[in-house]
Amino acid sequence: MAREIETLVSRSANARRQFARLRDVAAGSEGVNASLEMRTDWVVLNQALGEPQRTLAWFDTVKNSPEHALMLDRMAFMLVPLLVAQDRWAEIGNIHLNPMQRLRQAYLVVTSMKERQRSADLIELSYANFRGHASVLWRGLAAAGREADADAVKVEALHLDGSARMRAALSP
Repeated sequence: MAREIETLVSRSANARRQFARLRDVAAGSEGVNASLEMRTDWVVLNQALGEPQRTLAWFDTVKNSPEHALMLDRMAFMLVPLLVAQDRWAEIGNIHLNPMQRLRQAYLVVTSMKERQRSADLIELSYANFRGHASVLWRGLAAAGREADADAVKVEALHLDGSARMRAALSP
């Protein structure tokens, strides 16, 4: 749906104003105290409106806040691409509360493709996505100084996918 909103706001100034209004409502009255659901809607609308800098500005205000840690962890799938684009690796490593759980969740897609006996191309694509996820997670944890977590992620990623491609993805 975000892509449809993005297309619509690029074609209509009125639609852009309406979605910007919805985005501002989703931010909550104080801007940083919105619920997870409202904040997620807000981030999606920022993306659709072509304003990811708003998301990063908000992130910068709450990234060190213990009361936002769980929210940031749950929103990692939306925040990580923005942080990667800005080369903010340590912050990627810091938002993951349970990196091993994240890694295993990412691997579930591979498992699902195999169990459903999908085509070899789809299975390889799911492995490629998993390798990318593992690489970003590992690199972020290392940049954040979370060496034990980075090492554990690397060991588990190589256990789940011992391919040369995974070894390359986890190389400095």
